[in-house]
Amino acid sequence: MTVEILCNKIKKIKSKTLIFFIMEPKYISTATVNLQGFRFQQNNTIANYGTSTRERNWAFLDMQNLYKEVSKRNWKINWKIFRQYLEKKYNVTKAIGFLGYMKENEHVYQFLKRAGFILEFRMVNRLKNGEVKGNVDVDLVAYALNNINDYNKAIIIADDCDYCGIINNLKMQNKLSLIISSHSKNKTSNLIKRIASEFILSIDSIRHIIEYKK
Repeated sequence: MTVEILCNKIKKIKSKTLIFFIMEPKYISTATVNLQGFRFQQNNTIANYGTSTRERNWAFLDMQNLYKEVSKRNWKINWKIFRQYLEKKYNVTKAIGFLGYMKENEHVYQFLKRAGFILEFRMVNRLKNGEVKGNVDVDLVAYALNNINDYNKAIIIADDCDYCGIINNLKMQNKLSLIISSHSKNKTSNLIKRIASEFILSIDSIRHIIEYKK
């Protein structure tokens, strides 16, 4: 094949590629500078182009705490979009949510699984006043440590001071990628800020991406 023929073939490929990105109507771009590389589909999915490296990062979510704190501020998470955001932005190959099991919420658990989350349950205690207790911090910490050789880095989606130990442990081993706090950064645990302030991202800062909208 001559150099001239090869150059003509490359030009045709580039031309077709350009036409695809111009004509494809399913994607709209975002104006957020720190989210360059993302395109949002109208059908509630996220696409990402140009990712050359692929880490096996895992996300560990204190899911019931996240849901509770976000609800206090009168917004809801689109869990499907959130899962895709973790995958595309932080190369999260596995996202494990920890929560207390309540039989009446089985339909919610199935929805979360369909959105791409792996769920780890613990039994809850129902108090006489009707309050439900089911702390999951021990389960999350144990899971993260027991599987530490199976992932490159961890994203901790929790901000209770009970997680200081695992956060510091991961940081010291260069296994901590990010902490997503369910509060604003100034309301996140002071103990966590003391040991890993530079890793904290408030969930509110990505609200415009992951918020559920009817």
